[in-house]
Amino acid sequence: MHRIHLALLGSLLAAPAFAQSAYVVGSIGVDVTRLGRTESGGYNYPNLDGEVIGGALRVGTALGDRWGAELELARSGVVENESTTNPPFAIPLSAPTITASGSVSTASNLLAIFPIRYTTDLRLRNTTLAASAWIRQPVGSTVDLVYLAGIGFSRTVQEQDLRFATPLIATIAPQFQLTRVTSYNASPFVGFEARIGLTDHVRLVPGVRLQGFEGPVGSGWLIRPGVGLGWFF
Repeated sequence: MHRIHLALLGSLLAAPAFAQSAYVVGSIGVDVTRLGRTESGGYNYPNLDGEVIGGALRVGTALGDRWGAELELARSGVVENESTTNPPFAIPLSAPTITASGSVSTASNLLAIFPIRYTTDLRLRNTTLAASAWIRQPVGSTVDLVYLAGIGFSRTVQEQDLRFATPLIATIAPQFQLTRVTSYNASPFVGFEARIGLTDHVRLVPGVRLQGFEGPVGSGWLIRPGVGLGWFF
């Protein structure tokens, strides 16, 4: 009986600590994508830099007095971009000539005969499941500063369409889809946020996260500033 009383007392003493350890946060923000660029012969290939609205749902728990772990599911809006080009097709009018100095001259022997104008449409959407560890730094009685680091597992979907603007070709084939690529990758990320107490259980959670990005269109950074509202049990 004495042992039962001790066990009940221990569970009552531990309950408040466990009750304050878990939390859930819903947030909304801006997903800022910055990717590498490619240029060739003066033509800029379509780039998917952009800023779109995104959202995230996070659950976490404290594992110690000032540190814990968190799992987040984030989904961005669709980043869209387009690039229009007008490459001429050319045919030789005569054979290349050799000058007195021995060099070959071909610049005057080409004629652009059928320029085709087309637009490439690109769309990109990213979904990330991220696991992280965090450290909490109390500032006053109602504000905590939190530093996070972890790894994000991303699913990226890229779609690419082609639209012709040359009248004759646009009538025959106005638009068609070139590719739809789904890729998966894992990238490290770091983050910083504040947890501002509004009530005993509700906190305002503004913050920012920086994650490496590796997708079908290239590599770069995904920056995610946002603000959330959390319930801390």
